[in-house]
Amino acid sequence: MLYLDKCWRELQWLFGDEDGPFRRSFDLVRGEVTMTPCGWIPYFGVLDADEVRAVAQNLAEVTAADVDHLLEGHAELYRGDDVDGERRYILEFLGRAQQFLASMTKRRSGLIYMIG
Repeated sequence: MLYLDKCWRELQWLFGDEDGPFRRSFDLVRGEVTMTPCGWIPYFGVLDADEVRAVAQNLAEVTAADVDHLLEGHAELYRGDDVDGERRYILEFLGRAQQFLASMTKRRSGLIYMIG
């Protein structure tokens, strides 16, 4: 199981491109969580084995430089003043996602994901 904590939002920002099309890796965190007065309703999605492979290939191309670019000049995207902490947080979960999708690709497996 891949657990992304609350980093799914940061990964959406990282994989989404304000200036063009979304990266294929966005499909791992695509969807909208519904906020309610009592918490949230998560979003569930499904990727078949071919989609997992395509997402994994794209995900492998995402680097620390991409995270730096995201955080550069976008203080509204992270919590607090700890840019280095936010960078480490995103990189930790990015690495987990890269490893997990690579292992799912080797197994030729699809997956169900949940954000929220």
